[in-house]
Amino acid sequence: MNILQYPHAALTTRCKSAFSVLKADLDLMFRLMEENNGVALSANQVGLNAYFFITSWGQIFVNLRLLGYKGDYVQSKEGCLSLAGKQFLRRRRECITTSAGSFEGDKAIIIQHELDHLNGYEVWHERSV
Repeated sequence: MNILQYPHAALTTRCKSAFSVLKADLDLMFRLMEENNGVALSANQVGLNAYFFITSWGQIFVNLRLLGYKGDYVQSKEGCLSLAGKQFLRRRRECITTSAGSFEGDKAIIIQHELDHLNGYEVWHERSV
C-alpha cells in the first residue's frame, strides 16, 4: 500500500459508502500518514474505494456527512499527501457540523479537505460551497 499521487483515477472518483476494511490496512494507513507527516489520510489516497478517513488525532471517520456550516470563510494554506511537496490556498468554513459532531479551526479544515477527497474533488481547486 502506497500513497497515490495525482492524477491517479482513484483520487477523482467518489468513494463507496458500503465497504469492509481489514485492521491491517488501517494500521498501515496510520503508519503511512505518520511517516509522511500527514494530519489525515483518506481511503482513496491509498487505493481503497471506501468512504472513510483517518486523522492524526486518532479518529476514524466512516461515512461522515457534512450537515452544515457556521461562521465565516477562512483562508487555508493546505498541503496534501497526494500532491507531495506542494501547498495551495483554499477558502474553507471555520466551523462545521457533521454526523459525528461539530468541529472548528484546524479540525474543521482538515475534515473538509478529506471529504473533498472522498467525493472525488480535486482538493487544490476552489469550488462552490
